[in-house]
Amino acid sequence: MEVGQEYILNTFDLGGCMKALPLIWKFPEEYEKHVVTPGPFHTGMNYMGMLTGHKCKGPGYAEILIEAELVTSGCLVGVLKGKAYAKALFCLKVVSEVME
Repeated sequence: MEVGQEYILNTFDLGGCMKALPLIWKFPEEYEKHVVTPGPFHTGMNYMGMLTGHKCKGPGYAEILIEAELVTSGCLVGVLKGKAYAKALFCLKVVSEVME
């Protein structure tokens, strides 16, 4: 209110969102002006998981990554889910550049 903003914008990491959102749902009148959003890292990580885990579903993308020796079988699941963010981003970049 001091700076003239009607809403309070909060950006948290995923753990912070998981703690803040139940409070907002439990006390809606008290927190009606609060807007909670996940940070860009977790948003990007979830998008990467959706892109590689769902859009590239099937053996094709995984086979390319293993045959090109970009990943090992141990980290393949993390890459496809987007949890190994840096590795997943690197693999997606390399495969897209090769496809172009």
